[in-house]
Amino acid sequence: MVTFIFILRFGANENLTQNIKKAKEQAKTAMDSLPAKDLKPLADAWNLVLVNIENPIPDDFSVKLKKIPGGEVDERIAPFLLQMIEDAKTDGVDLEFCSGYRSVELQKKLYNENLNFYRSQGNDESTSKKLTEKYVQPPRHSEHHTGLAVDFLTEGYQSLDQDFSKTKAYQWLKKNAA
Repeated sequence: MVTFIFILRFGANENLTQNIKKAKEQAKTAMDSLPAKDLKPLADAWNLVLVNIENPIPDDFSVKLKKIPGGEVDERIAPFLLQMIEDAKTDGVDLEFCSGYRSVELQKKLYNENLNFYRSQGNDESTSKKLTEKYVQPPRHSEHHTGLAVDFLTEGYQSLDQDFSKTKAYQWLKKNAA
């Protein structure tokens, strides 16, 4: 079984830091209540990888990739992801897979392009960084390095921003992704 976890990174990074701290506290409380025998499978779970602004991808992390229409993902999620996209289509929802696995080099390129864009708009370094990190994590800090994270677009909405939450695709994902 594969569980898809969708992280909708909308809003300011100040809230992201608070949410990360809250999630860590909740996870610790949940983990502390489990018997030791129940923790072993969680420690060995290939699909539980925490990568974010506070937790860079481990140096020894590796991923076996599978090419699918729109990009590459961890080979273990590919059939489930494709089935989910088909299921959405059956329900009249267009999910366009637009981004999956990203190498550290690609993430660096995307990050720097965004940073340079905000600098070119006359923003200082701090503001440019804050605006960039609203949607693009620094290299080694993106969940896309795992091959387990994906971005979707949908017919009539081709931007990766908070307005995706107003689409039929978002509503379908919210209801069916689990």
